[in-house]
Amino acid sequence: MIADRSLVVQDGIRLASPLAIVVATVLFFAGHNQPGGGFAGGLVLGAVMALRSATGLSVPQHPVRMMSVGGMIIGCVALAPIVIGDVVLDQYVWTTTLPVLGKVKAGTALILDVGVVLIVVGLILAMLDALSSAGPSDVIPTPDVDLDGRSDSDPDPDVDLERGSDEYARRDGAGASERVITRGLRGRGTDDGMTDGTTEAAQ
Repeated sequence: MIADRSLVVQDGIRLASPLAIVVATVLFFAGHNQPGGGFAGGLVLGAVMALRSATGLSVPQHPVRMMSVGGMIIGCVALAPIVIGDVVLDQYVWTTTLPVLGKVKAGTALILDVGVVLIVVGLILAMLDALSSAGPSDVIPTPDVDLDGRSDSDPDPDVDLERGSDEYARRDGAGASERVITRGLRGRGTDDGMTDGTTEAAQ
């Protein structure tokens, strides 16, 4: 794979990773009132993780744990309003003034987006782990077909013909040996009979 051997591709992905993190952060904070949000920011981070994994760079580990933490955050944010008597997924907004940023508004939806980001990134990392752990044994082999339309698994007629000829020759040779031995035994028996007859006549 060219991505594993090309230094240009690896350096390009390594330099693009911080820029992608900045874009994901902007989408994350701007998603409350503008296009973006936790899902869009998670997709940008997931795309960066996929590129880093393809080029052999380091990526976060334990994606299942990441998705579990994200699900717990979403569950807590969704069920917390019930404790104080409000409805599920009720939103609370706080406004404050910061020295550099000025007036900043935040709420429980921002915490919910953190859980969404963790789930999206964890799901992409889990898919990458599943694809990378698939070995050659998981791939179904396909037979190689020659130009004459015969695959490697099909028997070779020439080999079968030679094999049959050798087997017939061995059987024929074995039969010939048995016939020679039988004839020798018969001849020996006849000679013994003639010898006994001649001896009796002489007596």
